[in-house]
Parts: sequence; structure tokens; C-alpha cells
Amino acid sequence: YSFSRPPAYPVPEFGYSWVWPFGPRVMNGLTALWSAAASGFFLLALRASGVRLAAAVLGALALACTPVVYLNSIVTLDYIWALALVCGALWRALRRDPVAAGIFLGLAGGSRITSLALVLPLAILFWRGTEVKRSLMNIISFGITALAAAGFCYVPVFRRYGMSFLSFADEPLAPGFFRHMLEYGTTIGVWGVLGTAGLGLALAVFLLCPRGSIRNSSVNRPANSHVGLASVIAVAVVAAAFVRLPMEYAYLIPLVPFVLMLAAHYAHRWAFVMLSVMLMGSPFLMDLTPGLKWRIRGGLLDESA
Repeated sequence: YSFSRPPAYPVPEFGYSWVWPFGPRVMNGLTALWSAAASGFFLLALRASGVRLAAAVLGALALACTPVVYLNSIVTLDYIWALALVCGALWRALRRDPVAAGIFLGLAGGSRITSLALVLPLAILFWRGTEVKRSLMNIISFGITALAAAGFCYVPVFRRYGMSFLSFADEPLAPGFFRHMLEYGTTIGVWGVLGTAGLGLALAVFLLCPRGSIRNSSVNRPANSHVGLASVIAVAVVAAAFVRLPMEYAYLIPLVPFVLMLAAHYAHRWAFVMLSVMLMGSPFLMDLTPGLKWRIRGGLLDESA
């Protein structure tokens, strides 16, 4: 076993090692299957959190079509593998299944080790104020299972490299590049032009009428405060890691489902519908390049050309 780069990505590395003789179509197609799995798990997670079926379907399609997700769904990298497993962990955590959620998150950590940072926000979903002992037991079971599953994934890495695998390329970034990644990368780089506009629309409606937005959201019962808190912390954790090393837009992929979860629970349902539809069109229509040049075709079509 040899890793592709530190700190190692054993789950996708072993997965790709089994299919590489069949060529790039199969290898890239494997990532596409993981992208479909991510959407399926996210659909189940939305339903488990109380989101209506129609809105959950739109949210799952929006996740699949978010430009940074779509563009990375047919490449032989690890981002989408980790995304699918994180969505699986989110679904099982919402179902209060600590062992399954821990296995999913541990495998996500075996795909991208930074996924383990989501153990805290997902642990919040197991908390029930009226059942303190049971909640604590579920949280402990979840954490231990996640760490054990991740540890199992990294056994061949540790046997080959020892603790030296816990490293990464930490190069100083030019101020201009850092600013570009924070301003362009977190908006159009992730969501595209239409998606960014859709997020702005949903946020504006919420700020103008927060109570009305929550009362008329896409959930069929009062918004779950644990879901909101867990999603906010997850977004903050991923964003903080990105600010520490903003090398690729794709580093922000894990926050996409949590942003959409927040929108489903707190945005007005029609604002959420508009956001989802705009995200579905975002890879194909309109693009603003880092040089501030407008294009009618979206980022996906531009890359295909």
C-alpha cells in the first residue's frame, strides 16, 4: 500500500485500486455512483428531519447539481466519496442510530480525514433533554464507533508510514489568492452564479420575515432546534478548516448539505423551491469567471468544452 498523498485517503484509494484496470470511464463512473448515493442519503436525511417529500426531492437534486459537487462527481478524487458517507451519517444520526452513524462517519474519515471534525455537530442530533442518560450513551457509542471505524481504515497507512502520515502540504498563500478563495470561492466557486443568487434570495426573505419564513418552511412540524444548531456548527467547522488552508473550492463540499438543511428548515418554502431550482440550473447556465467575465453557459459546460 502506498498513499496518493498525505495524510492518505484509504477508502477511495483501495476502491480505485480494484477498478483501475477497467479504464477511466469505470473509475470516474464509480465517483458518479457515490454522487448519486450522496443525493439518496441526503433525501433520506431531509425526510428524517421532517422535510416534506416534494421539498426533500428538490433538496436532494439541488445537492447533486450544486456546481462544486457536480464538477467533482466524475473525477477520481475523494471529495464525493466523503460527501456520500457524511450524508449517510447525517441520515442515521437523525434516525438516532449511533452505531450506523458512527460507521458512516468513520468511513467518511477514511475517505477524507477532515470529515471526522463533524463528529461534534452530528453528536448534537443524539441529544434529548428529557433522556439525559440515553442521550449520553448514544453520543458515546457514536463517537467510539466513528473513531474505531476510521482507525480500522488507517491501519494499512499506519503500518506503512507510522505516525508520519499525519501531515499535509502547508504552503504560504499569496494575499491575492487567499482573498480570491474567500470571496469568489465561497460564493460562485461553490454555488455558481444562479445558486449564489438563490441563496441570497432565501436569506433576504428570511431576514425580512424570519417568523413567517420558519412558520411556512418546508418542514411538516416545528423546526427542530437540534438540526439547526448541528447544521450551523457543521458549516462553521468546515468553513474554519477552509480558511486555514483554502487551496480548493472542493474543500467546502461538506458544508453544502448542511446549508441546504438549514434552508429547508428555516427558509420560506417558496424561497427553498427557488433556491433548489436555481441550483439545478447553476452548472448549465451563467458563469462569472475569476476575471469577472460573464458567460451564458455554466461552469460544467465550460469545463466540458
